[in-house]
Amino acid sequence: MMFSFLVIDDDDLDGLIAKKFISLTGKAKNVLLMQSGREALDHLAAFELTTVDATWIIVLDLMMPGMDGFQFLDEFSKLPASVKQHFRIMILTLSSDPYRLKKLAHYATVNAVLEKPITLDKLNSTLARIEQTIV
Repeated sequence: MMFSFLVIDDDDLDGLIAKKFISLTGKAKNVLLMQSGREALDHLAAFELTTVDATWIIVLDLMMPGMDGFQFLDEFSKLPASVKQHFRIMILTLSSDPYRLKKLAHYATVNAVLEKPITLDKLNSTLARIEQTIV
């Protein structure tokens, strides 16, 4: 299964690393990089699907200045269902902090959590779990 990816990370290097690993999976149609949750939400608000069955994976860093990952998730949840249904969200985080993980569990839009540093094995395993959520 092939996906389009939207990586949201304020750190240029982390974004490029994520993009490189995503391309190594062989599952990427394309990879967009955005440095803020606000920029990504503006992009999603104007999102027009080119195909009915297009599936995008949002790779979201939790800890960002301005709008953090949790604030992005709050705003994403307000988008129309017709847009949200085409996205799966993978959280990218340095921390396995139980408080953060428990808080993430309250977001139905989050499909997976991937702990940094990214490895190809961890990414492939996470993508396999996400594939199972696609009907």
